[in-house]
Amino acid sequence: MRKFVVSATSFLLFSFGLYAQTSKEILMSVENNNVQLKTLKKEAEAKKVANRDGLTLDDPELSVKQLFGTAGGAGNETELGLSQSFDFATLSGAKKKLTVAADVVADVEYLVGRQAVLLEAKQTVVQLISINAQLKLAEKKLQTTQMFNESMQKRLEKGDASIIEANQAAIQLIKIKTEKLLLENEKNTQLAKLARLNGGLTINFDESEYESVELPADFDSWFAGMESKLPQMQLVNAMLEKSHAAVSQSKKQNWPSFSVGYTGVMSEGEQQHGATVGVSLPLWANRNSVKLAKAEQLVAESKVADERLLVEANLRDLYQKAQALGGASREYRKVLEDTNVESVLKKAFDAKAMTVHEYVGELQVFYEMKQMALEAERDYQLALAELLSCEL
Repeated sequence: MRKFVVSATSFLLFSFGLYAQTSKEILMSVENNNVQLKTLKKEAEAKKVANRDGLTLDDPELSVKQLFGTAGGAGNETELGLSQSFDFATLSGAKKKLTVAADVVADVEYLVGRQAVLLEAKQTVVQLISINAQLKLAEKKLQTTQMFNESMQKRLEKGDASIIEANQAAIQLIKIKTEKLLLENEKNTQLAKLARLNGGLTINFDESEYESVELPADFDSWFAGMESKLPQMQLVNAMLEKSHAAVSQSKKQNWPSFSVGYTGVMSEGEQQHGATVGVSLPLWANRNSVKLAKAEQLVAESKVADERLLVEANLRDLYQKAQALGGASREYRKVLEDTNVESVLKKAFDAKAMTVHEYVGELQVFYEMKQMALEAERDYQLALAELLSCEL
């Protein structure tokens, strides 16, 4: 029964699209369906397979030598040999350690790609929430403007308004309708982007309120606790560990390798058997391998220090930007919460204390302020999403 339910759910998602209620649900869906992430995961697995190439000892060597005697001399002779070589890089586990370190790098490279994809999805969700909020505002503006336009048409018929004043109301209505249409087009664009990130599966999302996410109280304390969780830092640290393992392996490869084996000589009427032992002295091969590995280790150490400074500077900028935008957003909300501008302006206009031009102008200023408040909140949420992307 469970299998049937899962299959039916999957069918509905493919047929009608996913109707997500929260950004968390959307990000889970994107992580499961994103084509780029699936490709990155396969690449990571392929790299792990490649990392195991050369991890084992060299193959044993079997040799057969056939010697043909001359008439009246020594008879034919057959020599068999079987040998196995051993190197300290394999026996000591140095190759294994390098493989494990390389696997960690492959895993973290996937995490870096995952963070980028999920951040893009999160920021798309933020854009959609903002657009949905703007559409609500546009709908309210449209209702107010339609009522005002109808009122002006009636006043024109009664002779209480001029044709110019009535036209002003009509033009304002057309402007609001155009704004709403452009917002709907932008929403469709963002939904198409979200569908692409979701592996082509449509997501319907009409939420207009942001989920509660708090900006860290202190950047330095937050960064100290999050540094080890940042994929960028995890990657350079993993590459540093890999360079340490590479140096260790290179040193072991410069140790002599040895081989042991069996040899047998068989001739007419006589057989000889014995063991062979050989030593390979690394006089010329891998002469610069240790120097190269140590140089790469120094580069990796430098990258860790450089990346830390770069990441900290970028995140500090984002933190300060989010602080400023958050403050602006709160100020806008504080002003707008206690203001009933629409009702006040309507009463003043109905009492003929304002002209049509003044009424439309003041109403437009009020709506522009609400629009600026929505944009400030959107920009704050975008900065916050990038700052906290390591937690996605």
